[in-house]
Amino acid sequence: MEPETQQKLTEALIKATVKIAIDITKSFGKKFKDEITIENAMTEYAMSYINRHGHVKVLGMSKPVPLYGLYTDVEIVDSSRRRNFESIESLEYMYRGSASDQKVIPIDLTKRRDAIKLANKEQFLNVLGAPGSGKTTFLRRIGLEALLPRKSWTMPSFEVNEYLSRYEHETLPVYIELRRFKTEDINLFKLIQNEFEVFGFPETHNFIDKALKKGRLLLLLDGLDEVPKDRLDIVINHIRDFTDKYDKNRYITSCRIAFYKTYFTKYTDVEIAAFSDVQIKTFARNWFLSGDYLDGVTSEEFILQLFGDKQLSTLELARTPLLLTFLCLVFDESQKLPSNRASLYRRALMILLERWSAEKRVHNDPIYKEFHSDLEIEMLAVISAKAYENEKIFFNDTEILKLINDFLQDSLGEPKSVNGRKVLEAIEIQQGLLVQRVEGVYSFSHLTIQEYLTAYYFSAPGRVKELSSSKLYESRWREIFLLLSGMPQSDTILETIFQTNQELISQSKHLSDILNWVNDVTLQVENEEESFCRRLFALCLPLRFRRPDTDSGRSINSLTEDADVLIKTLNNRLGTFRWNESLYLRSANQLLDAISAMEIFNFNLMEVKKSVIDVGVMPKGALYGTRFKYTVSYLSPLFKSLGLKRDLQMITTNEASKPILNYIYGCIMIFQCKDAALRVSKSSWSRILNGMIRPNTNCKI
Repeated sequence: MEPETQQKLTEALIKATVKIAIDITKSFGKKFKDEITIENAMTEYAMSYINRHGHVKVLGMSKPVPLYGLYTDVEIVDSSRRRNFESIESLEYMYRGSASDQKVIPIDLTKRRDAIKLANKEQFLNVLGAPGSGKTTFLRRIGLEALLPRKSWTMPSFEVNEYLSRYEHETLPVYIELRRFKTEDINLFKLIQNEFEVFGFPETHNFIDKALKKGRLLLLLDGLDEVPKDRLDIVINHIRDFTDKYDKNRYITSCRIAFYKTYFTKYTDVEIAAFSDVQIKTFARNWFLSGDYLDGVTSEEFILQLFGDKQLSTLELARTPLLLTFLCLVFDESQKLPSNRASLYRRALMILLERWSAEKRVHNDPIYKEFHSDLEIEMLAVISAKAYENEKIFFNDTEILKLINDFLQDSLGEPKSVNGRKVLEAIEIQQGLLVQRVEGVYSFSHLTIQEYLTAYYFSAPGRVKELSSSKLYESRWREIFLLLSGMPQSDTILETIFQTNQELISQSKHLSDILNWVNDVTLQVENEEESFCRRLFALCLPLRFRRPDTDSGRSINSLTEDADVLIKTLNNRLGTFRWNESLYLRSANQLLDAISAMEIFNFNLMEVKKSVIDVGVMPKGALYGTRFKYTVSYLSPLFKSLGLKRDLQMITTNEASKPILNYIYGCIMIFQCKDAALRVSKSSWSRILNGMIRPNTNCKI
């Protein structure tokens, strides 16, 4: 926010605060001794609120960012949506159908509502949410809104009408962090009185007493979960009694959702919803415009990268405001999002594990003296991997408690010293890494975190080969392999994947034969990547027009499209032809011209074209079966010229094509893993690159 804008906002806040305070004193039926003193005191109060609660500075930010300019409207959902009758099966079903990228866990099962509008409607509001979801920010922003001018005011002194409040009730906000009860007397009246008395407000006790009785205060009670356990019951009872005694005022409380146990029956419980795509973009634009990037170019580049195909998993992290802030800070460092996502997710995980609680100075009792964050990551990795192997996003408390108890008993010693329930509650409440979606059913708060932990589990010695042998060709495990590659020992991981892919050759005669053909007919060049591209193009060519089959398994269309993207990325001279479902006489000749121009094969172009012309023109309106026959006829002269055996020209059975399709998928995966790798030595990559799409003499026929 520019200094001039900040100054105008501050002036609006001060003028509105003074007006509200004086109006309140007048409503008491008694004139206070000195309106000038009130004006001065409330000016100081407004300035103090801005300084203490009107900025954001988290995660090591070099300087604070004004909350008013950064703030993104919060949306909330009904907390009662956690229906007891929901089953794991129904949650899995909802998740699978919730989004095409299957990254967002569908916790928002009811209609989203604007939080400020609901605060206008509800006198007693309890805002719940996970760590870092924006509860504190929302309460502080409501306080700012309450200090702004109202649209209905017509006073000529208000020349800053662009800063009008969305909060309807003319009340003075008082923001109180409930963790203060750790050391201070449990007395809300005294805390409220101190908030005004410190700025020289006259007759403070009398003013607060009358303001509370008249209902002219907005009490923002933040962080019930941060109250020490030994004082929690006293604090809860005190807030209940205070609310009952001064029931004309407006109240907003906040608490971590896993901690809350329906303490305040008078309050409406709501939960902060995960950021939508629109909210993420709004936050990003506000963030960079609040810093040094006033032209908006940086924010748009950040949004472009975050919503790109390569960052779908990172985008899921951005649905939590705390982690979106982290991503903005990371981007601010280098003007790009890291290609090594494993390192990025590790940093995000550590924020949830340690850094956020430390910055907020939350009072957390230790779980076990020896249970440090590294050991917790090991335990969470076991839970994550076991669930992922069983294709589970959700798991019941019995399953998770058994895994926790088994791990702790193995790691920390005697069973009597282990309390899995205590550990589960601590992880859920303090860190929000595990979330109870419905009664007794848990999932990780972010699927991205589960994927990282699963990859971390398989990064242990001996597990990579096991994973590669069993899961390499399952698209669901693609992200795990990419994350694995971003961890230490990238060379070993890549070479393991390469060896698994090469083992396919000895299991399929068709694959072995077609690889022999590829190596016989493709023209090689000195550039290793271009030579690989030529071999990949040749390997895909006989499959590009393969007749679709209802039981074809991996999609040849999507796979060859991926191959084209890889080829064009590595060498834009290759793969420039636009592929169609069927070939016509004209497009067949265009294909031949394109292949000839790429200089992949050595063949007699004019002789092949003559044979294609002899096939004739396909009848107009031909059905698919006829179009396929003509496509085969147009391609046959080329394949014959290149010496491709007839049984390999248009492979029609899934049994024959599946190993070839898997092999192509494996080659593409190796390149994608190399891009995601922490580091790959030149010698290792050269061996892999020259070994791909090469025949294997150990073929078993």
